[in-house]
Amino acid sequence: MSYLEIILAIISSSILSAIFTSIFNWRLHNSNYKKDYYKKILDKRLIAYESLNMLINYRI
Repeated sequence: MSYLEIILAIISSSILSAIFTSIFNWRLHNSNYKKDYYKKILDKRLIAYESLNMLINYRI
């Protein structure tokens, strides 16, 4: 193997690993975003249910 072939093999493997890492990070970011979004929705619903419960159980 010549030096050129070795350098090309190193560069091509580096590029492939960078592409796979980028795809993995993008999918992980999307997954975390969805989980955070649904968590915030559930938190808002919980607050709304608690205030509704206080309103229903309010006695004079």
